[in-house]
Amino acid sequence: MGKPVAGEVVVFSFPQTNLQSGKRRPALVVADLRGDDLILCQITSQARSDVEQSLILYAAGKVKSEKLNEIRAKIRGLFA
Repeated sequence: MGKPVAGEVVVFSFPQTNLQSGKRRPALVVADLRGDDLILCQITSQARSDVEQSLILYAAGKVKSEKLNEIRAKIRGLFA
């Protein structure tokens, strides 16, 4: 199989929040980046808003608000 491209639906083993092996789930390829990298969006009927914050070890830094806005604009551009 070749590298998936944006718009394709693939099956991916998403890791669980407890870092255990994930279940196979469908995902939309939002962007195919350089090399082997992809941005995937899990396809699910279950709305989840919780994030397992206990897995975060520490904050390593923070970007300036201008840079954060630039990053958000680029992400929005992926969906345009």
